[in-house]
Amino acid sequence: MLKSALVTAMAVLVIHGPALAQESEPPADALQAHGERIRDRFIAAVRDCGVEPTFVPAVIVRTSPSLATYSSADRALYLSRYEALPPPIQATMAAWAQNGMLGLDAAGQFAEIFNTLVVPHELGHALQDMWGRQSVLDRWDRETEANRIALAFWSLDPTEAERLPTRVENVTRFLSRLPDPVPEGRSPREHFNTDYQALVADPQAYGWFQGALMQTAWEERDHRGFCDLVRLNAEPAKP
Repeated sequence: MLKSALVTAMAVLVIHGPALAQESEPPADALQAHGERIRDRFIAAVRDCGVEPTFVPAVIVRTSPSLATYSSADRALYLSRYEALPPPIQATMAAWAQNGMLGLDAAGQFAEIFNTLVVPHELGHALQDMWGRQSVLDRWDRETEANRIALAFWSLDPTEAERLPTRVENVTRFLSRLPDPVPEGRSPREHFNTDYQALVADPQAYGWFQGALMQTAWEERDHRGFCDLVRLNAEPAKP
């Protein structure tokens, strides 16, 4: 039951795709303010690295199956409201929270993951968009790098850094238990890049990859700090 509910949600996970077009919800509320605070901290951290962003992404509350995403079309970060989610996704969050690491209820688990922890991941995609880096990275590297940016951002604050291992485990512990979808003789990267559209259509397979991508970024978190990643993206994109 838990696995079935979890992979249903993973089919619409944040870490890919544009938000589906729906009517925007009232903008001036706590969720938008929360997203804007993280966005502002992120942009300030970029500037502290000596890099001036080419734009500041907007924050829009628009509940959709994408849950949270960055859209390059309008340079905006989209967040979803838990109360407006379909019942199956709310049920998934309840099951996830019950077996989670942070003692949160369903709404709290959703807010922790999709409205907080992964927000700098989506802002990492905005960084990739600012100087065209996304055009020179394959899908695997785009997603892994966005995870690295998010983890490095949260690590800037000593209190956040202390909590980060538990927060990452809260996301990955179930995803890593899903069946390994990589065919014999292929690497995870090759399979993800080559068969991406088929994987997106398979909740279990895509969920496994999202867990693997986060775990890869976590294991390589000491390779580059936040400013290193920012400056890497600010370099002219090379084909």
